[in-house]
Amino acid sequence: MSISKHITELLYNHNCVIVPGFGAFLTKNIAASRNNDVFSPPKKTIAFNSMLKENDGLLANKISATDGISYKAALKKIKKDIKTLASSLNVGEVEIDNIGILRLNDEKKIQFQPNPNINFDSKSYGLESFIRTPRKTSSSEEKVKKLSIPDYAIRYAAIIILLIGIGSISYNSFDEFRYLQKAESLANAQKKILENVQTATFDLGEYAKISIPIKQNIIPVKSSSIYYSVIAGSFRSMENANKKLKSLITLGYQASFTSVNPKGLHRVAYARLKNRNEAVNLISRIKKDKGNDAWLLIEK
Repeated sequence: MSISKHITELLYNHNCVIVPGFGAFLTKNIAASRNNDVFSPPKKTIAFNSMLKENDGLLANKISATDGISYKAALKKIKKDIKTLASSLNVGEVEIDNIGILRLNDEKKIQFQPNPNINFDSKSYGLESFIRTPRKTSSSEEKVKKLSIPDYAIRYAAIIILLIGIGSISYNSFDEFRYLQKAESLANAQKKILENVQTATFDLGEYAKISIPIKQNIIPVKSSSIYYSVIAGSFRSMENANKKLKSLITLGYQASFTSVNPKGLHRVAYARLKNRNEAVNLISRIKKDKGNDAWLLIEK
């Protein structure tokens, strides 16, 4: 059958190849499989359907392009091969190279048996089934040598590990306690300074009235000390304000109290700065990096 090579080449790239007036060869995908110790790669097997006989032009165009003949001449060649194949089937079975075996049953219908050695899955080209051979274990590997360690060595090792663990935990706990104590002392000092400033009174005792002749107007000197405070929050409870101050100091901020606002709330600042740009930059970093809120208070 001279057209068999064209059918074979088409089956690698098409799921259906119709032989006009005879039938169609169909491919079916089968996944990789394992049967006991036999492993098989993915493949495409072939089936035959004698009901699909209508010419779709695929095979004829392939023959025309490959053999350099016209489309009409390709159809004639197919028709001639089919006539020869039908005559051979009336005598016995016919084997088509690399495709399979065709035969007629008692009802004169075509039966097809695919060639099991051909895999039409181009992605599995070169892959073959293989058998996994059980690994033989040598006698030397079967013998496991047990390492003997004296009991007293195990006890000493356990005691040393325990002492190292306790020492590490104690050092870390002491270091953390010392840091928190430092933060609490600084917060208490800030609180004390603010209370002293807010409640300070000056007792000058009794003083005599002095009459000073004024020859010219005295212009009061304004304080040039302006602070740009980055406020973290305002609290009615002094206890809550202290907690906030301690947490900011623990985070590394130069936190402090500012003046009490007109509503009697205690303000806690991330820092009190003398440069406005530094304060604005600090607010940007707090909002961008930490996602916290902060606002600017100008203290004169």
